[in-house]
Amino acid sequence: MADLDPSKLEDEDIKTLENILGDRPESTLLIITARDPGFASGSAGKKITALADRLGTCAEFAAPSERELTDFCVAFARERGCDLRPDTAGYLLRICDTELYNLENELKKLCAFKQSGEITRADADALITPKTEARIFDLQKFILAGNAGEALGLLGRLFALREEPVSILATLSMSFCDLYRGRAAKKAGKGPSELAGDFGYKSSWRAQNAYKNAGRLSAGAVRRAVSLLCDCDRRMKSTSVGNELLLEEAVVRLILLCAEGRGAV
Repeated sequence: MADLDPSKLEDEDIKTLENILGDRPESTLLIITARDPGFASGSAGKKITALADRLGTCAEFAAPSERELTDFCVAFARERGCDLRPDTAGYLLRICDTELYNLENELKKLCAFKQSGEITRADADALITPKTEARIFDLQKFILAGNAGEALGLLGRLFALREEPVSILATLSMSFCDLYRGRAAKKAGKGPSELAGDFGYKSSWRAQNAYKNAGRLSAGAVRRAVSLLCDCDRRMKSTSVGNELLLEEAVVRLILLCAEGRGAV
């Protein structure tokens, strides 16, 4: 049972699961997985965890930290005769899927291409297809810079890759919420590490990016940007206008808004 969501289970469902597990043949092995770190924090999750402990084994396999993944990438490249600097490894983690199997495949590709010597960011950009989230943070970068050509060009490439406009909008909205949090952290006299801790960022890059870009727009401009994105989401879900057209319109409006709202006020 993959990615079990305890919030969707009633007491009767848990009782049924207990009966099934209790009556299973000795030759039967049932593996239940859950990715949510807060799985055991709710009532149903606690019951399932206790049930697994009583009838079998319950174990937590924590996801590797960013530092552990960086060390893994550096060591992986070194074993294959290549040099990967920690900052370049961090860049890979930002643009790649960080599931170990997928990350290994990308590293194998880079090492096979390079054979020896230093793996650079340019190598990564040439060989790796960035994950969607990384592309959308690039979209935010073009919007903040007022670069309409690059922004709309990237948006077109995302559409060509069949990325859903609703998903693109969700990540773009998240990136502008990051800016608001970055401004709040700066106003409170806190740094990127405190920003990451206060808002539960798993990626230190996201916190650093939010903190770095927080001063590029006034607080009012960031609020208007978030409101504009919320309005786009509402229109996607309530009108017959094509979602791609609505997102393109929102991106153009964001570029104009950012051009008017640069500053620290």
